[in-house]
Amino acid sequence: MSSAYTDRTVPLRQPWHAGLQPMHWRILAASFMGWIFDGFESFALFLVLPLMLKSLLTPEQVAAGPESWGTWASLIYTLGAVVAYLLSGFAMEAFGRRPFVLFAYAGSLLMVPVTYLWLHSPEALLASAFVNGFFTLGCAYSWMAIYPSELFTSSVRSTAASFIFNATRLIAWVFPILAGTMIQFFGSIPRTAVALGLIYVLGLVVPWFLPETCGKPLPD
Repeated sequence: MSSAYTDRTVPLRQPWHAGLQPMHWRILAASFMGWIFDGFESFALFLVLPLMLKSLLTPEQVAAGPESWGTWASLIYTLGAVVAYLLSGFAMEAFGRRPFVLFAYAGSLLMVPVTYLWLHSPEALLASAFVNGFFTLGCAYSWMAIYPSELFTSSVRSTAASFIFNATRLIAWVFPILAGTMIQFFGSIPRTAVALGLIYVLGLVVPWFLPETCGKPLPD
């Protein structure tokens, strides 16, 4: 056996978190919390919106079939989100990552009372569903597809982004199930929606713990 072969050593496999520094753990925690807000709020509001719409229908509209109104509300809400998905990349590149996240959460916080407290006709609620979906399901989700991958080094980038996307679902999934119980607790659908919407206030705090990455090279 040659000495070249015997002297060869096999490097020990490093754990996935070996390349993480204290700053990365802070970024991971902040991003994780931000995604919990998105998952909890969007899933819950998506379920509450059709119920709110049906409660505003006139007797004639109910007789004509209330199910179609709920279907249209869901479709229009989703359409607003799709438009946000298409525009978010350009907006984040033009205005920066952190300003976009603040814009998304501020818009979501505003649209919740507009949709659930200030509108009193099904037609107006359908129109607001587009803007509501644009912020709460579109902008508030799309930043997670762009921002986290720019916050971590190459050795942990894929694992960190996957953890943020998927691990938070293990927590957020329970809140839509509790939506019906929350409606009973708060006494009405509008009050429940506004109570859920208050979590966006915490979302306005999260971006300040994340560095701005627009125009900067990816960390090594």
